[in-house]
Amino acid sequence: MNVVSKKERNTWGIWQFVISVIISVVVVVMRRRIMVPAEVVFQDRIYIAVGLGSAVFAGWFGYVSYPRVHNFKVFALGLGVAVVSLITMVLTVLLPVVFGFTGGADFFPAGLLLSYLSVLFIFVVTVIVPEYLGYRFTRRMTAVIIGIVVLWYVIGLVVPPVRGFLAFQLVRLGNLNSTAFWGLSCAAATVLFLSLFTEGNSLGIGGIHAGGVLLLSAGWLVPEADTLMHGMIITSLPLLVALGTLIHWFQRLENRASYDPLLRIYNREWCDRVLREQSSLDTRPPCAIGLVDLDHFKQVNDTYGHDAGDTVLREVAQRIRNTVVPHGSVGRFGGEELLVILPRSEEGAARTVFEKALTDLREKPVVYRGQDIGVTASIGFAVRTESGQPLGIVLEAADRAVYVAKDKGRDQIRSGRLTRREE
Repeated sequence: MNVVSKKERNTWGIWQFVISVIISVVVVVMRRRIMVPAEVVFQDRIYIAVGLGSAVFAGWFGYVSYPRVHNFKVFALGLGVAVVSLITMVLTVLLPVVFGFTGGADFFPAGLLLSYLSVLFIFVVTVIVPEYLGYRFTRRMTAVIIGIVVLWYVIGLVVPPVRGFLAFQLVRLGNLNSTAFWGLSCAAATVLFLSLFTEGNSLGIGGIHAGGVLLLSAGWLVPEADTLMHGMIITSLPLLVALGTLIHWFQRLENRASYDPLLRIYNREWCDRVLREQSSLDTRPPCAIGLVDLDHFKQVNDTYGHDAGDTVLREVAQRIRNTVVPHGSVGRFGGEELLVILPRSEEGAARTVFEKALTDLREKPVVYRGQDIGVTASIGFAVRTESGQPLGIVLEAADRAVYVAKDKGRDQIRSGRLTRREE
């Protein structure tokens, strides 16, 4: 089995998911031990402090995150979940306790179901939309999400038929025949599935999504779930998002030393550490080293501009990375040249990976402002077959193979051989 580096393998967010399990257990245990009426518990200072405090921190982390991590998902998750939690606190604490507002028997249950729907809506959007968007678009998209959520609350709580339907569904939430049960379960399963298969290298955001739906599902899977427990679940969710975001920040700081911010792959420093065998990557024989050099890249810059060139480089890097992972790792070696490391790969296995990557580039032009830009590459690779062979020598053989690929017409793969002197 091929092996990849530790950073490539373990960035989904296992710690964030563990935190969600702990919070879920704490919420269930606390609810089972509470034997007093809900309206008394809602006045408890600990409940109010945790609910408001976690919402404020989650919102603050989300708002200040963009200059640090430039990530739409973190920004929208923090602010969106914070808004839902604050609205829930208003519905469950401020209105009934501080202002004595009763609102009828269906007002508060309807509001809680709207909170579930709103959080799942935020999760579905943030698990689908790409992480890296422009700051203006990130702010506008987040504002639209929050605006939709607020509109839902207004319609759901002001329109009597809608409010009655939502309240009825919350009361029957744990019933297998309930529409809300299956609707929320399907939405949660969708988020969980997407987080596992699309956020494997999200530096913890996948764990926030999966952990969030785990925490929410306690509301309709735990038999004794009631209005109090629903409120506790919603208001504890920002705590998970805030802690998960904090862990994401630390992971990004650790990763940044080896990260190319433009191409979103490893940088030259990481490549050099691998070649010096000072990284955690397994480079024992057999280990394939490949160089991917874009063909006629200068023409792209001259014809379409440097912004188009950056777009092409980023798209190519991500395509190569998506093909190589989980077989290996990719880094920017210099300019438009990428270094590919394929641990535990013989020549045949390495060629198969490179052929797949080359076919993907050839058949799918990069789209830039409505224009299709054709991209091809020349790939050279060599395989380390003996422990005594320095990786630098293997890289030189791969580099010679790239020049052969270019001399023979480009858009092809060539394998390099170590000379007898080098061996």
